[in-house]
Amino acid sequence: MEETQAQQTEQKEPNAAEGQTEKAAAQEETISKKLYDSKVSEMNKTIKELKAQLSENMSADEKAAQAQNEMQQALKEARDEVAQLRTENALAAAGISSASSQKLSRAIVSAECESIVSAIKETAAELIKDTEARVKRELLEQGSPQIGIDGGVPAKPDRYMETVKKAVSHGKETPRTKWLE
Repeated sequence: MEETQAQQTEQKEPNAAEGQTEKAAAQEETISKKLYDSKVSEMNKTIKELKAQLSENMSADEKAAQAQNEMQQALKEARDEVAQLRTENALAAAGISSASSQKLSRAIVSAECESIVSAIKETAAELIKDTEARVKRELLEQGSPQIGIDGGVPAKPDRYMETVKKAVSHGKETPRTKWLE
């Protein structure tokens, strides 16, 4: 029996502790609703004001960053255009057609290996085609050179033939060039 009485007293003590926390919680809830609402509304106003200021500051910073990026992009485009024009002029001075020099200069300024290689291939093919067309045109205009096979006379005398005959006739004399030395 004594044991049952001890168990009953132990059960009563925790219930007493629970009762005290309930009383403390009831005391904490005694803040007036008006005061709570006013503090919450003030806090919400302050949060909104700070967010608005932050967005204004960020938008000004973002605007400045965007303007700076636009200026850098415009400067880069201007530099690329000047470099392309210089390259185009150099290629045109070298005898490359304007269409090919434009393609090639764009590829060079972009600095992409694949586009440079393809532009060079296209330009080389165009140069070969132009050279073949020029040679054909010259052959049609001037006629093909006639070299005499059976003692025939060539249609046009070779302008370097006299120089060759002089070099062969002297025998001991050799032309003075750095290639033969």
